[in-house]
Amino acid sequence: LVAIATLVSLISLPIMAEDEHEDGNLAQLVAARYPSDLSAFANSHHLTETRQQAYVQLEIAHVKYVVAAYSGGDIGAVVLLSRSESSDAYVTDQAIVGEHLQGTDPKVRSIDVDGDNNPEVVVRFRLPRGGQTAIYRVVNHHLELISPTTDHDSPILSSPYIIDLGNGTKDLIEVSTSRDPDDSPIEYSHWALNKGKYVDSTPIDFYNIFYRDKDRNTETAYFPISSALIGKPFVMTVINGATNGKECRAAKIGIKLNGIKLPSKDDDDSENHSTWSVPVTLQQDNTIAVTLGGNPLGRVAIVIQHK
Repeated sequence: LVAIATLVSLISLPIMAEDEHEDGNLAQLVAARYPSDLSAFANSHHLTETRQQAYVQLEIAHVKYVVAAYSGGDIGAVVLLSRSESSDAYVTDQAIVGEHLQGTDPKVRSIDVDGDNNPEVVVRFRLPRGGQTAIYRVVNHHLELISPTTDHDSPILSSPYIIDLGNGTKDLIEVSTSRDPDDSPIEYSHWALNKGKYVDSTPIDFYNIFYRDKDRNTETAYFPISSALIGKPFVMTVINGATNGKECRAAKIGIKLNGIKLPSKDDDDSENHSTWSVPVTLQQDNTIAVTLGGNPLGRVAIVIQHK
């Protein structure tokens, strides 16, 4: 069997990037850096290799980077390329290849999760049941994994929501257990940035995205809480635009919790507000109704957590 290293340094000739703004040329550049270890793994395990790739361009501290994700059909790889100012070519800075990265159909996108105006990179692979997601920070030609992992360094995220709770950084929320037949509460895993990396944070008691469409402006959801939490203080955070940002903010937002209308930003024009929080009181079984107006693409995410 071929041993796949967790961290592999690739040695290859630089590829000129004269027309790097043309997606076709950049796609060819990325394809040329397909890690040979993925082919070796497929061959040694008698697997059918299906080459797939995705990539994103970044500029950090005046350095142009490309972060590419690859799949051979079973295991994956993430490769960091940077453009040399002297030679106008992309060189390989780092490649992460190994059995800790698994799946097919790689997706890559950039998002500033820590609020420093430099983008981080979200890499996702599709698995037969769910997916595998890793978040990297680019620091001095190096990929630093900042998302949570198992004790064996495998990413534990499947398909997290990356949301702004108004604290200047982005949090991660993911369903950890579905509701049981007895209508017990859904459990959510929640991670927040601490010293540059994601760590476990305050549990989430309710999370949902509410949409506006042409057929209905009001959407209703139902959720229970644990009896141990009855009487405890809760905070509801409204994220206008949900995970899509300003272009999907609603102009008017009306929220009723258990029949009681909650304060909103309607009078101040909701489209100018991304996130706000209000204290709320919950009961054993709860009903939340959200009415959206204005932008036909409008949507909001609602997060409720106990203090």
